[in-house]
Amino acid sequence: MNRREMILRAAAEEFAEKGYAATTFGSIGARVGMHRNALQHYISSKPELAAEIAWHPFRNGRFLEPDAPLTGGLRMLYRVAEYAAEQYVSDVFSRASTRLMLERDRVPADLPVLYQGWIEPITVLLREAVAAGDVDENVDVDDLAWRLIAAFTGLRVMSEALDELDRLPQRVARTAEDLLRANAPS
Repeated sequence: MNRREMILRAAAEEFAEKGYAATTFGSIGARVGMHRNALQHYISSKPELAAEIAWHPFRNGRFLEPDAPLTGGLRMLYRVAEYAAEQYVSDVFSRASTRLMLERDRVPADLPVLYQGWIEPITVLLREAVAAGDVDENVDVDDLAWRLIAAFTGLRVMSEALDELDRLPQRVARTAEDLLRANAPS
């Protein structure tokens, strides 16, 4: 790992743990053993650094989604839910990006909008599940997509608050299964 990558990882850890306002070049420098002024050789400003961290998980075109075609109805919905939770738990850049997106009003930089890219793919998968007979045809799939994302968000927030982040993937999988089973054909 080169020096710039070390700085980015340290910054991601700081942003994930402390948020934008409490993260400083000094606190990042302390993590990598550099003086805060030396960091500016690699990153010119805190907003630029925050933007780079926030966009980091999107480099492959997706955020918290498996690198597979998003098709396959319920099977893929379960995979997306599980994968998103696993990534959030294991990847500090995903956690930092999420926190920065939540704090976007405090960050003077262009940041992605949290969950915006999830609504359409999940709605498409739900429509596939309706067509396959796995979800009741009378279900408002747009609303159900929002509720699935909201459930993920609530579980993520609770898992962090109660220091049980390691259990997030199992809880997300069970909750998605429960919500989808509740909307199965009678």
